[in-house]
Order: sequence, then structure tokens, then C-alpha cells
Amino acid sequence: MAAPVKSDSGCCSSVCFSTLMLRLALGGLLFFLGLGKFLMGTSNFVSQFSSAFESSWLPMGLVTLVLTAIPYVEVCVGALLFAGLFTRWAAVAAGFFFVILIFGGAISGNADIFSSNFIHLFAAAWLVKKPTSSVSIDKLLGCKTC
Repeated sequence: MAAPVKSDSGCCSSVCFSTLMLRLALGGLLFFLGLGKFLMGTSNFVSQFSSAFESSWLPMGLVTLVLTAIPYVEVCVGALLFAGLFTRWAAVAAGFFFVILIFGGAISGNADIFSSNFIHLFAAAWLVKKPTSSVSIDKLLGCKTC
């Protein structure tokens, strides 16, 4: 069996391609989910989802604050991941964001949100471990550990 082909950046081309596809998918998903929330109106989004937490032990002020921040986080982190700019730090932010969403899904009893965000959390963890892909702004800037 042939050894993996090394690219000029020092990583295996299949790993770099996989990282690129994962980065584009996760970044695009976050960006367009956030954009959709802006288009529907952030106040509409907050009022629609805050009702799921009314019977929980979480303070409604905290719930409102987190729900208000979600579209901003999704658009900013999604854009950074999609562009490949500060990829490792954007993936760390995405990981924390997904942990918050998993926690919220567990509190609200929404198993769909709970399980799908675990998959996204693993994708973010991969991007923290292997942030460099063949096409990214980080690579154009010469950042090897971004």
C-alpha cells in the first residue's frame, strides 16, 4: 500500500481535503442558520424559543441573553470557519457554543437539538485538532497553527 501523499503544507492531502469540507460545511451551516434567525427577526426567534425554558430552573433573563446572542455567534463563527480565518479559535468558539446548545437541549428536553449538536461538537473538535486545510485565509497568511 502506498504512503499518503504529503502536500507542500506538510499535511496529508486527504486530511487537508477532509478538513476543508468539514470547515466549509460547519461554517456554512452556522452562518446560514444565523442569517435565517436575523431574517425572521431576533426578537421573534427569542420569543419563539424562550417558551421551551419557561418551566425550567434557568432564569429567564439568562435564557433571553443566550437566545439573543445565538444569531450573532452563529454568523460570526460561521463566517470565520467558512473563510478559514482564525480557524482553530473559531472552532474552539463553536465547540463552546455547541456545548451551550447541548446543555439547553438537555434542559428543555429537546432530544433532536441535543443529539445533532453532539455531531457538530465533534466536527468542531476535529477542526481544533486539524485546523489547516488546503484552501483558507489562514494558509494564505502563512499561519500554521491557526
